[in-house]
Amino acid sequence: HVDLLDKAVLELGAGTGLVSIVASLLGIFHLFFPRCRYTPQVVALVWGQDVKRDFLSTIYNYDYVLCADVVYHHNLVEDLLITMQYFCKPGTTLLWANKTHWLSLFYLQRVRFQSYLRFIENFKNVFNVTLLKAIPQEEIRIYQATDLKK
Repeated sequence: HVDLLDKAVLELGAGTGLVSIVASLLGIFHLFFPRCRYTPQVVALVWGQDVKRDFLSTIYNYDYVLCADVVYHHNLVEDLLITMQYFCKPGTTLLWANKTHWLSLFYLQRVRFQSYLRFIENFKNVFNVTLLKAIPQEEIRIYQATDLKK
């Protein structure tokens, strides 16, 4: 159970987003939220080393960091991991939903496939990772990551 009510939440990526993560966790295909308690803030964020310069760590503390379908470009996976680590302080829970269908489509592009596998390995090395849900017929995996490993 994930309770996002009145929580400070950061979404990394402009992909399928929060609705897809919630829907995946709840097993619901469509969701509708008629009212929002707070006005969302949208800010450009470039993954990688500059995140430390652009977002002061003392200001940004999140209960949850949400990511959906963000591992797609092999040149950016290291920067994505740096960004995940930066925003996931002690007490932060990261939820990452990923659909792996493109892996079979691009299997012949070994660089992309290898970078994905390397990202998964590195992700598990820097976070305590739990597979929350796997939906094999949809090729979806939802991970929860907490407590940065130091």
